[in-house]
Amino acid sequence: MKRKHLIAIACCLAFLIWRMAQYLSSSPLMPGLGAVEGIAFMENRCYQRGVTVHLIRMDSPQPIISFPLSYSGTLKKYNVPPGEYKVLFTRMGFHPLTLEITVSPDRITKLPPVVLKRSSSSDYFYHLSH
Repeated sequence: MKRKHLIAIACCLAFLIWRMAQYLSSSPLMPGLGAVEGIAFMENRCYQRGVTVHLIRMDSPQPIISFPLSYSGTLKKYNVPPGEYKVLFTRMGFHPLTLEITVSPDRITKLPPVVLKRSSSSDYFYHLSH
């Protein structure tokens, strides 16, 4: 091999090692906070878009964190304060679904797969108002 090829290979390896070290040292969790991960499906096991997730602290009636699921139906929320939560999944035209979880500091709480079922009534609005 020519010297310029060896230099190029050495530079590429140094760059890859540097990037790997950055990736491994960066944690999405801040110290003392937790995370919640999960996935939601429709009845036919298609990914669920248009779902809003509400993390409601058990000691507070107001949702402290509300956000939509990703395009693929996954839920990833980092830096959640530790405590007891009710996780409410809502979407217009579907029955709301609720789970109770405990978020621990410095840990990721994994939810079981959620399957939302079609509704023929106005459960969506009833559940949010009560």
